[in-house]
Amino acid sequence: MKGAKIFLALVALTPCAMLGAIPTQDKAKKTEAPKPIAALGWLVGGVWTADATKLAPGMLRIETRYQWSDNNAFIRFNTHFVSETGTMKNYDGQFFWIPEQSSLGMWYMNPGNSITQGPVRLDGDVMEMSFRAEDFEGKQADMRVKVTRKTNDDYNWLLEENTAGGWKQLMTLEYLRLAGSAQEVHNTSYSTKAGERVLRIETIVPMPLEQVWNAWTTQDGLKEWIAPVVAIDFRIGGTISTNYDRKTKIGDSGTITLPITNYIERQLITLKVNLNDSFVVLPSKTGHLI
Repeated sequence: MKGAKIFLALVALTPCAMLGAIPTQDKAKKTEAPKPIAALGWLVGGVWTADATKLAPGMLRIETRYQWSDNNAFIRFNTHFVSETGTMKNYDGQFFWIPEQSSLGMWYMNPGNSITQGPVRLDGDVMEMSFRAEDFEGKQADMRVKVTRKTNDDYNWLLEENTAGGWKQLMTLEYLRLAGSAQEVHNTSYSTKAGERVLRIETIVPMPLEQVWNAWTTQDGLKEWIAPVVAIDFRIGGTISTNYDRKTKIGDSGTITLPITNYIERQLITLKVNLNDSFVVLPSKTGHLI
């Protein structure tokens, strides 16, 4: 999933090594008002899975994944049908905001390159999508899908067809969010000409950029995932301090303090690692940290 991507560079310095000059940005950008598409942000992340064993012989489940676009302007989605014989990657599409119409819209394409599109309306916890497509008999018909959020990890999906007698239910599914497989992680660590070892691990986080940035730069955000005891002074020259023992406080044995060498707002954070007895180091010829 492509989503928010923030580079984190951890520089392990010898006593004489210094980090080269990197362009900095001290002034934070003005907080922007949430975009209308943000109302659908709760869908992003994990794998939404529905039981499909009753739909057809050999069918197992339907999987739908949502992820933010690289510029956080729209949401991509794809739907896979998983059976005993394999996975059919049926639909790929997008949710987006249409400024000229002041409304949300969507489109998706099937494997035959046929595009379906239509408006999206929100009413509280209900999202309704209207479009024209083939019904189960292969005839073009006016259709609509209603997605009703029960919780942030549970929604009902309802497909209806507009007939002479009114809207007719064709299918209903219950989708639950599963954690999904781990995101692909790339180790792009390297050593500089000055002998500095830069530990750099890259991955794509399927979340809005602002949320990922806050997870790295605020005390509450860091406590959610990195350690139970956290202190942060987020500025160039500041520090991030953590302790994995919730019974301790910052400064007690086991505290790890990382000086903030540099940052570029919502793009990059550079932290310095001063090696001590708490770190295990592989033989120097590898240039890697554990």
